[in-house]
Amino acid sequence: MRLLGFLAMAIMLSLTACSRGPRHANVVPSVSLPADAVQGAGDPLTMAVTNTAAAFGADRPFAGRPADAAIAIAQMEYIVASAPSDPRFVSAPVGLAPALTRGRHEWRAILGIPVDASAQSVINSLYAAARPLRSGQRDTAALLLPTGIFTLGGEMTLQRLSALPRMPATNEAALAARQALGQAQSMRPGR
Repeated sequence: MRLLGFLAMAIMLSLTACSRGPRHANVVPSVSLPADAVQGAGDPLTMAVTNTAAAFGADRPFAGRPADAAIAIAQMEYIVASAPSDPRFVSAPVGLAPALTRGRHEWRAILGIPVDASAQSVINSLYAAARPLRSGQRDTAALLLPTGIFTLGGEMTLQRLSALPRMPATNEAALAARQALGQAQSMRPGR
């Protein structure tokens, strides 16, 4: 009888180990926003979701404001990369992941960012460029957008950031992330 119990336990542990293998193999690498982007913000993901949902709803959300556009795109990159591993998005609506993917394809196509560029590299570069843009140093900002990530070159990328068209897929992604986060927060115990 003990032998049967031992065998049953061994089989259960083996099956558990097997079922965990593939799930852990697909873990999304972690990403972060720069320290100066999140000071006083509390939760970076909530801050990014709130900012982008408000920003991308306008007809021409960043006309003549390339620093703000760079930060908003960096925050969308952060959302796309961190949402799949954030526990608040575990029970997100089925449409969230496709909406985030469509949005990312849209803004990356507009800015000439390759599909396989790492989210962290995009985030770091856009925040790095936004800092000198805020103080009127456009040439410095252009140099901080490497052509390996921004294939149009720094100056053309800044031109695009200054005149982003209305981006419906990006807006949809930002709103879907806000809705998913709102649902997650309303389901927390004690609410």
